Amino acid sequence: MREEYAMVDKILFVDDDPKILEAFRRELGKKYSIVTALSGDKALETIKQNEPIAVIIADIRMPDMDGIRFLTKAMAISPDSVRMVLTGTADMQTAIHAVNQGQIFRFMTKPCPDVILRSALDAGIKQYHLIIAEKELLEKTLVGSIKVISEVLSLISPTTFSKATRLRRTVVHVVAKLGLEEAWRFELATALSQIGLIVFPPNILDKINARTTLTPSEKSTFLKHPIVGGELIKNIPRLELIASMIRDQELDLEELKMNERSGDDYIAGLGAHLIKTAIDYDDLILRGHSHEDALRKLSGMSGKYQPDVLIAMIDLQPKNLDDQIQTLDISFLDVGMIVMEDIVNYEGQLVVAKNQEVTYPLLMKLFKLDEGKRITKKTTKVLITK
Repeated sequence: MREEYAMVDKILFVDDDPKILEAFRRELGKKYSIVTALSGDKALETIKQNEPIAVIIADIRMPDMDGIRFLTKAMAISPDSVRMVLTGTADMQTAIHAVNQGQIFRFMTKPCPDVILRSALDAGIKQYHLIIAEKELLEKTLVGSIKVISEVLSLISPTTFSKATRLRRTVVHVVAKLGLEEAWRFELATALSQIGLIVFPPNILDKINARTTLTPSEKSTFLKHPIVGGELIKNIPRLELIASMIRDQELDLEELKMNERSGDDYIAGLGAHLIKTAIDYDDLILRGHSHEDALRKLSGMSGKYQPDVLIAMIDLQPKNLDDQIQTLDISFLDVGMIVMEDIVNYEGQLVVAKNQEVTYPLLMKLFKLDEGKRITKKTTKVLITK
């Protein structure tokens, strides 16, 4: 274990004996970054104030909250932390219970030889880094892969994926305002929320995008797109939660039964509700309602939307939006800008839909069409986002 890693990563010792905690600070403080707490309640507060905590070591027998109960609660607050037990209680049943309930990495008994304790700490820190590395790799790989898929699909159906871009911006804003953890899951689900539409016939997509009334048969087909999208995404390993958000995006809050959900199931329901709220808000905006009027209408539908979500959307539209809109030559567009008007070619085909974010593949396509003088506009209005 490299010394600099040990000093950077925090280790939390939890014990009701202050002398033991002082001994840990004195004997281990030169190599490790030690944090201590005299009870489970104080330790939980310490975790919240000192995240991230690499390793948590707790005694079993403590007043008010025993070690197993504390470690179980700590796992919910800081799931990436590696949890260990250092206790004078060494019976087999206690050890089994601790491992099962708190998902313990090491179970050690007092008195614990210094060499064993240090070895356990080094192993715990190494395990913590493996957990974080795998998590970061998963996020970056999945998000990067899906970003490529979304960009390619945006070239196939610009209007459909322009909508997905608008929905993503809304959900990202709300997630940030609510301080939700692992925000990438909600962003990813929203970015892919319309992917089920790609398997539908072009004539139905054209009618949907033109907001033309659908026949009963066409409407029935359209309403299946969340299920189609969920089925497509669940085939990707580790995206089951994302698939669930996509599948349930059209369910009302009552249908989601949020009060009956917990853990990942609750997160899936929350993600679906965020997408649903963004869709309904977007629909009102497209119908000509102002931002304020749209939120007022959603707020008036009692019990249909979570109040904290709507509150988080209040400052979704910047007050100086007009100041950020510029008219630029097509050749001066850049990745991340948002096109504020439709761009079509001379055949009347839509190249870029209003409110669509400029991606690198789209930028290259626009440059090529512009050079060949195949689009009707030489300039366009864009929202500068950087």
